[in-house]
Order: sequence, then structure tokens, then C-alpha cells
Amino acid sequence: MENEALFNEWLIGLVLVSLIIVIAAVLLILVFLAAKRILRLAGAALEIVTQIKNNTNAIWELETTNK
Repeated sequence: MENEALFNEWLIGLVLVSLIIVIAAVLLILVFLAAKRILRLAGAALEIVTQIKNNTNAIWELETTNK
């Protein structure tokens, strides 16, 4: 195998591996951003659930009030 052909194959392999690493990094960043968004939305949902619980406590105490 000539040196030029060997160098070309090595260069093609380097480009392919670099491309795979860049794609994996982009996907990892997208997963991280999605996880941050899920965490933010879960916090908002928890606040709403807490408000609903506080607003409906009076309904659960009606039996005690009626006695």
C-alpha cells in the first residue's frame, strides 16, 4: 500500500470518527436540555398540586365539621 493511499484511508477514518463524536455530543446536549426542561415543568406541577391540596383540605374536613 502506498503512503498516499494509507494517509487517505487514515484521514477518512479520522473524519468519520470525528463526525460520530460530534453527533454524540450534540445528542448528549439535547438530552441534558430536555432533562432540565422536565425538571422545570415538574417543579411547576408540584406547586400546582400543592395549591390544589391546600384548596381542597376544607372538603376533606367537612365530615369532622358535620359531627
